[in-house]
Amino acid sequence: MQEHWINKGSSTLLLFFSGWGMDERPTMHLDTGDRDLCTCFDYQDRKVPESCIHRWCTYPEIVLAGWSLGVWAAQDILRDQADVCSRIVRSVAINGTLSPVDDMEGIPRNVFQGTLEGLNEASLDKFFRRMTGSAQDYEAFALRAPRRSLQDVKEELSALLAGVDDSKASGIMDTSTSLIWDEAWIGNRDRIFPPDNMRRYWDGRTRVRELDLPHYPFGAFDHWRNILGA
Repeated sequence: MQEHWINKGSSTLLLFFSGWGMDERPTMHLDTGDRDLCTCFDYQDRKVPESCIHRWCTYPEIVLAGWSLGVWAAQDILRDQADVCSRIVRSVAINGTLSPVDDMEGIPRNVFQGTLEGLNEASLDKFFRRMTGSAQDYEAFALRAPRRSLQDVKEELSALLAGVDDSKASGIMDTSTSLIWDEAWIGNRDRIFPPDNMRRYWDGRTRVRELDLPHYPFGAFDHWRNILGA
């Protein structure tokens, strides 16, 4: 896992787990106000250094967001981190579920597998176009697109698939956790995670907020407080 920090000397940390293939760039336009921000990405290796855990625990309050596969990654990374979770005062899952490779509650397996097996520069660009929803939104996203190599993001996607399958086989996501999601956002124009699958997953698990947004929702906002209320 990689991290990108914005430090303003705040006692509150905005802790954001971004989606597959991302870095800090796609959300750098969002104003943090007077809050510190740690953006996490690249889940090829989800073992977080103790120095990072210690740094998160220096904050009395943490406001958490996970987006897309970052929802699952956040749960996987934090499930045994009770000290971190005890500091979370608000948590929002955005366009993702804890069953991210699933025909009924996530991305259908044949779609996920096909994305991995056919990944090249052209198909990655097509993914970004589907993710952003419209030609205008794609053009805006292209100005802040992540700067990672194709091989890097392919290895990450393979690691995520293996991790999701391992957690499903062991039932680990069902038996964790001190991390509870306060709210789940569902973008009605999401073309990556089918909205009906997200509805099925989150129904009865947490408060759901449905919005007229694509999978990448951040182009519609300019401040983290619009998303996290912080």
